[in-house]
Amino acid sequence: MPTRFFDGDCAAALTGAELDDLLGEGWTTFDDYLAAVRAIALPDPLPEGTLGGLTCGWVAKDGSSSEVHSLSLLMLPEDQVPARLIDAFDSKRCEAMYDGSICYLARSVDGAWIMAFAPHGGGSWEEPSEAFLDRAIAAAAGGVASRGGTPVPATRTARWWTLPSCEEFASEMRFDEIATGGFESGYWEGAEPAEQSLLDSAGVSKECPYFTSTERLTPDEQHRIFTVYVYPGGHWMWDLAFAEGDHVELAGAQAAVAVSLEDGGGVSPDDELVHVYATDGVNVVVAGGAEGADFAADIAERALAALASD
Repeated sequence: MPTRFFDGDCAAALTGAELDDLLGEGWTTFDDYLAAVRAIALPDPLPEGTLGGLTCGWVAKDGSSSEVHSLSLLMLPEDQVPARLIDAFDSKRCEAMYDGSICYLARSVDGAWIMAFAPHGGGSWEEPSEAFLDRAIAAAAGGVASRGGTPVPATRTARWWTLPSCEEFASEMRFDEIATGGFESGYWEGAEPAEQSLLDSAGVSKECPYFTSTERLTPDEQHRIFTVYVYPGGHWMWDLAFAEGDHVELAGAQAAVAVSLEDGGGVSPDDELVHVYATDGVNVVVAGGAEGADFAADIAERALAALASD
């Protein structure tokens, strides 16, 4: 079981006064914001916690003095960050995200590596300045130093899964058995977020989006979009994030649950967004999309078998 910064409590990361200064009065936590707007709110994985880290997010109130719509912080022990990425964000870097962008800045401060990031989609919200992101990092660094505690990563064992490439993973899951033309690997829109790439490089999280190959789709097959997430050593977060849901029997799983949003979570009023979460007692895999519970369960079972054979 890892020990995370602030014992995993985002309420301790920044003070109310610091958040007022950064986001203006009336800010809310990201989780509370999602609940208020009834956005997609499936169980939230915590793979950075496997490294002893913590991710926190807040949203500014419309009409506030904030220059950004929302702010997120990723805090990791510096020695858990892949060496090639330590200085990769030492100046502001913005990357495309759907119809907008997301801007990143990271600093190493007294053994902690802190990344601040904020989206920008035009409209009334400005692109976050480097000075703003620097202020957020400075505030977080102060919190880490005074009350963040000593993070301890989970101990790696031989039973941790090895992360495959998404293309190799698809082959091992035998997608040819469920779609004649197979599936393409990659994002339907946008690209992999920088924070996900970092966690992938650290060996604790893999996100593999797949979609039906339009060119190879046969007349009797339907178009599908779904994602498989892999969390080596992630069983520690089972009771914190994944224990609630409808029990599912899966070969190779110590426990498995399905969580659904019957209104499709904004995907489609006729679709049911379903994620199936499964653990072998050491690792966690998640399969989900708007393809129904049976499809998600089948993909999760295939993923368990493929990962166990590596």
